[in-house]
Amino acid sequence: MADQAGGFFHGLPATGLFSPPQSTASLSTAGSTLPSPRRNPLRSGSAKELTFRNYVDKHINAIQRKYAMKFSGEDNEVDEMGGGIGIETSGTKTRPGNNPLVEAGYESFREVARDIEKVVEIVWVSGTPGLQIPYLLTLALLTVNYIPGFPAVPRTMFRLLDKLDSAFASLIQGKDIETGETLPGFLNRKGVSGTEKVRIKSLVERTRVTVVEAMSKGEYDVDIEEGQTEDEQDDDDMLDYDAGTDFDMEIARVYDKTLVELGDTLDGAAIGLSQTSSV
Repeated sequence: MADQAGGFFHGLPATGLFSPPQSTASLSTAGSTLPSPRRNPLRSGSAKELTFRNYVDKHINAIQRKYAMKFSGEDNEVDEMGGGIGIETSGTKTRPGNNPLVEAGYESFREVARDIEKVVEIVWVSGTPGLQIPYLLTLALLTVNYIPGFPAVPRTMFRLLDKLDSAFASLIQGKDIETGETLPGFLNRKGVSGTEKVRIKSLVERTRVTVVEAMSKGEYDVDIEEGQTEDEQDDDDMLDYDAGTDFDMEIARVYDKTLVELGDTLDGAAIGLSQTSSV
């Protein structure tokens, strides 16, 4: 695959693996729309697949360590090469007097969601079900584990969950949930396995309960899009948290597309908030 300019992160390997075509989605929907995947899945055992795995593993590990640092109050350790182990994001914070390559822990769920969302997009762009399913399960698990650790950031949280919802629903169906097009790698593949569906179901149920609990606290953190000022945010079409917004509809839509697909594939069994389990 020819190298392409651009991509989600700066400093990506020059393989063309992580640079999706430019989205044609409107500005009003682009925030929760998944990027277009590769046309062909990565070949199992290939150098490109190995590069992809190493890249995603590195960034998942960085997310986990930055979250752990929230509670330890300690700076990230310097790696063996003398540099910091950190995800490549804009607005990275460091503690004064420390190695500028070493990042501080997360201060809000907005920071967590931003990093997870970028990895979700990279995983989706791979167009490889054998990579997408396990990595998205891991990222969805990190999301539900980390939501309770911070005051709620509704717009950011619901946007991330919507992307995960679209990804899982599409993978279960084997087709893009929005366009109906067959996903790369599903032409000769039956789809998500029964075991994987059970894991997704468990995550869906647990996440819905977790979101209800997080939102019921009524504690909201600053939820400003990158590059926005507070005045610009007020003029945006976002939720007005200070006006006692009713979040019931947003909460009800958490993983709603995935629920539909699971209900059609797991013997039609109903899945709801009354059934909870851990992953």
